[in-house]
Amino acid sequence: MTLTPQHGKSPLTAVFHPFLSVYSLDACELTLDPNTAHKNVVLFENNRKVRLSPEKQPYPEHPDRFDWCYQLLCTTGLTGRCYWEVEWKGGVDIGATYKSVRRRGALDGSRLGWNEKSWNLEFNDKNIYAWHNNIKTVLLAPLSSASERVGVYLDWTEGTLAFYAVLPDSQIHLYTFFCGPSQAVWDVIKSSKLPLQYILYPVLLLYILNTGL
Repeated sequence: MTLTPQHGKSPLTAVFHPFLSVYSLDACELTLDPNTAHKNVVLFENNRKVRLSPEKQPYPEHPDRFDWCYQLLCTTGLTGRCYWEVEWKGGVDIGATYKSVRRRGALDGSRLGWNEKSWNLEFNDKNIYAWHNNIKTVLLAPLSSASERVGVYLDWTEGTLAFYAVLPDSQIHLYTFFCGPSQAVWDVIKSSKLPLQYILYPVLLLYILNTGL
């Protein structure tokens, strides 16, 4: 699992939306937060790559660490317009969450997409699913191994989180969430100082298809 930075002065090669272009100023270089990683999750290459391990890692206890789901957050919360990419093998959920998401226990409050505080796309060997507040939407057949790379575009001002399959010469729009609170609350937030609880953190949930740890 790799977080891929985007650089350059020209717009990223993308057709994301007829009225949307992503520029280098929007591109985010993210790192994963070891203090949030489940103990079966291993980070390497300066916390930009991650994999699952059958053995628990000797991570110190930390209040931000997930203890049930094999997931972790990035270190930086995002606002404004941000774009990042994720490459993977196997199975993964890719999304974003408010930092206040539950970290302990097997309840819906901790798993990415199973609560009102997080949004994600699940990629497995059967389908692609969009998840929010424990509601699943089936999108399409699984991506081929040649396209196990997804771009995510957050437009915080508009309250949208969009996902795109990244192909060698094009991008395909997969799904867009509205990732803010109610529109009335969102309008107030945008016109005032940003409350910390509405900053979004990129998050990954990992699993090995058809096997167990």
